[in-house]
Amino acid sequence: EQEKLVRRGADGKGPTLLKGSPGTGKSTVALYRVKVILEKLRKAGVATPRILFTTYTRALTRVSEQLLESLLGADAALVDVRTADAVCLEIARAGGSPLEIAARRDLLALVERATREAKLEGNSLQVAAQRKTFEALGRTYLLDELLGVIDARGIDALDDYQAATRAGRKKALTKTQRAGVWRVRERFLELLAESHRVSWEQIRASAAERVTN
Repeated sequence: EQEKLVRRGADGKGPTLLKGSPGTGKSTVALYRVKVILEKLRKAGVATPRILFTTYTRALTRVSEQLLESLLGADAALVDVRTADAVCLEIARAGGSPLEIAARRDLLALVERATREAKLEGNSLQVAAQRKTFEALGRTYLLDELLGVIDARGIDALDDYQAATRAGRKKALTKTQRAGVWRVRERFLELLAESHRVSWEQIRASAAERVTN
């Protein structure tokens, strides 16, 4: 069954998505798929094929490199094993300007400040309700909302955020509350820019934009 998946769509003419729960062998299929793709490229006349193999963590890159060396021998040198974020960072930095990535503790501090300084809209009761929401949610939840819901999904307008499903976030937000979160985001981005730092979500979005354009 795994061998069939290794060879399915391995001609490189389009994407292939393999789904499976943890421990079902997805990584094994990916590693052997590299070998098959190298073979197909050589048969197609590519003398020195190159393959980019991405993972999520540095620990996984080291393990993948070791397994590929065992599987491919000398051909392992043809495979560039990196984290997806490392690739995104290189693409984002291609414009020439250095990008300093903010640590999570710094992002949390900026969110806390942004909740105090955000220019909230509405009457006094609505503003009070929004600030009460911020207190109830806490800065960690707010930061994850800004980065994991808004930035990670490429949402750049309040109307789009109002319509977002926010699956998995557990705590529902009304339109008034979302409007408040959006104002916090605006101030958060201003503070982040003033600190001359960026978040990983901004790095990924920048890389996606560069390769798309």
